[in-house]
Amino acid sequence: MSRLFLTQPAVDRRRSNRARVVAALITALLWPLTGVAQNPERFPSQALTIIVPFSAGGATDIFARTLGQALGEAWKVPVVVENKVGAGGNIGADLVARAPANGHTLLIGAVSTVVNPPLYKIAPYIPRVLVPVGVGVASHLVTVARADLPANDIAGLQAYSRSRPSGLSAASAGTGTLSHLGLELLESELGIRILHVPYKGSTPGLTDVMGGQVDIMIDSTTSAGAAIASGKVKALAVHTPGRAAVLPQVPTYAEQGIKSMTFSAWNIFMVPSGTPEDRIAALHAALARLIREPAIAKALTDRGLEPFVQSPADSLEFVRQDALRWERVIREKNISP
Repeated sequence: MSRLFLTQPAVDRRRSNRARVVAALITALLWPLTGVAQNPERFPSQALTIIVPFSAGGATDIFARTLGQALGEAWKVPVVVENKVGAGGNIGADLVARAPANGHTLLIGAVSTVVNPPLYKIAPYIPRVLVPVGVGVASHLVTVARADLPANDIAGLQAYSRSRPSGLSAASAGTGTLSHLGLELLESELGIRILHVPYKGSTPGLTDVMGGQVDIMIDSTTSAGAAIASGKVKALAVHTPGRAAVLPQVPTYAEQGIKSMTFSAWNIFMVPSGTPEDRIAALHAALARLIREPAIAKALTDRGLEPFVQSPADSLEFVRQDALRWERVIREKNISP
């Protein structure tokens, strides 16, 4: 500060010591305000980036782009959605985990975000490097069976499996996916034998269930809906807490006495750990308001995605509990990718 006054004109140097002290205090007080004007601390102060750890066109990508576009329009800032694919979602998650914790880079977290650490034997993402904002969507699941399977509910499925030395064959979208882990949990809960048949995605698996080559599968209600409606597969139970709106005739697992099979494929906005709480709160408030707008909610539900809003704290607990559930299954079944 003294160097500043040494450069002042001579007339200024003749000011009294008191005047110089007052001027220095005023300068010190005004300088931070000037700095804010030049480099604003408001949020957001730059473009937002939303990382989708899966390919374009899927449910996760649709969720990101629907909310991203709305958020950009609401905040009048560019919102860029980038698909960073690979390692079951680890590449995208790692990229956001290493991003500056300033709220400008977000991840669309998924079940894989909590499944991958025990599966790949890496340190947990939650809450070490990522925390949820509390706004997301759920894709509901249903257990389906080939049309000619002699069982119409879970008790019948259990009895049929126990009557067969080889047990049941079951398709999944791939080893370590939610459809696979759900089958492993079902095997433990029912005390039956299930032969896992992994596919590269859910579509070829469902096709073989429809063709009668495989006994059962856990799939999304959206993906399996048409096959159920046409009678090509039969729905035995939905994994929702209450009856699914798209399959109101199908009982839940909880109704059939197996509450542990209540789970969903979820996506939640996440940010790097250490992001200031006021920025998390700002993101939560904006995203929660947008996802509740009728047009946006309808756009998501039409795709089979049910919007939900939780507080960031409740969201963190929800994610933690899901992590514990699947970590236990992976450990007990010794599952590896």
